[in-house]
Formats: sequence, structure tokens, C-alpha cells
Amino acid sequence: CRMSPAEFAEYRDLIPEEISGRDYSDHYGLLPDTVTWVDAETTYRPRACAEHPIHENHRVHEFAGLMQFAELRHREREQAGEAGDTWFTNERVDLLERAGRLMYGSHLSYGERLGLGSPETDLMVELVRERGTDRGLYGAKITGGGAGGTVAVLFDANSPAAETAITEACVNYERLTGLRPRLHRGSSPGAVAFGARQILRG
Repeated sequence: CRMSPAEFAEYRDLIPEEISGRDYSDHYGLLPDTVTWVDAETTYRPRACAEHPIHENHRVHEFAGLMQFAELRHREREQAGEAGDTWFTNERVDLLERAGRLMYGSHLSYGERLGLGSPETDLMVELVRERGTDRGLYGAKITGGGAGGTVAVLFDANSPAAETAITEACVNYERLTGLRPRLHRGSSPGAVAFGARQILRG
């Protein structure tokens, strides 16, 4: 997934769009790991599954870049004596909208390319999207261990309109599904605070 989307485009058509498990095993033998297997009767979509992590890696780097740029601009404004609410400018909103589009793209790819989405998370993402940027909800995507359960939402925590909109989305979700969502605010500093450990095989 460190390959760029442009690099992958050169090889994309070499990967079969679909292949049966039987054909895969006949052509390529066993998988290189010991915890998964190929079902002879299943039709697999290797091209889409290869494409997702490459595009997702690109989206993550672009998202991180937008957040770093936003933080830099915020510091510049603080130093210039323009801190606080005055930083709610068109530039800031543009950065959040761009980040939100990346989140929606990630969510769509996860469901369509990998087939790992769920109706519940799709519904919550759609409820957020319906309320949109005018109400301070910029993006949403499935997150967590996969196949549903948690949706991350990018919204303006200082905006009463965004608070109302996210609450409204949760109420509508419960009305439509009979399931009550739990809203968790903020996030752990995670790897930013504690660092990351690289695990090498072999």
C-alpha cells in the first residue's frame, strides 16, 4: 500500500477483476499465510481488494497533511493575535470540507471495494452527510475493527448547529433501526503521544 495510486494504475489491469477460488488455487497454489484459506466455490475480486489499501494510504496521508496545515495556520494566526473564534474562516472550512470528502471516499471504498461495510454504518454516514457542511458536519466513515459498529464523524465541536445536527442524526438512526447509538467525543492522543512500534517479519 506504499505504492501511489498513479504507480498502481500501471499494474492495475494485470490483476484479475474476478477469479474463482478454484482457479486461484490451480494457478497460484496455497496462500502465503497460515490463518486464511481459499474457498474453491467463492468468486473473489482481487483487483478491488488490492486497490483499496493503495487509495486508502493516499487518503490518510492527504488527510494528515490537511490537519497539519490547519494546525500550522492556527499557530500563525495565534502569533499574529488572531486567535479564537476569528479563525473560523473560509480557509478553515475549506480544509475541513476537503478532509470530510476524504472520509466519505474512504467509507465508500471500504464497502464497495472490500465488501466489508454494514447497513448500520452506511445509514449513519448517510445521516451525517444529509445534514452536511452547512450545519458543521464535514465527514464520516466506518472505523474500528471492521465490518461495522463504529463511525468516526468530523464535526465542529464548538458549533451549536453541529451539536444539534449530530444529535438529530443519532435520534433519526434510533428511529429507523430501533438501535440506540452512543456518542463518544474526542479521541485518545494515541500514537502521537505514545509512539508507534514497527513490527518486522523474519
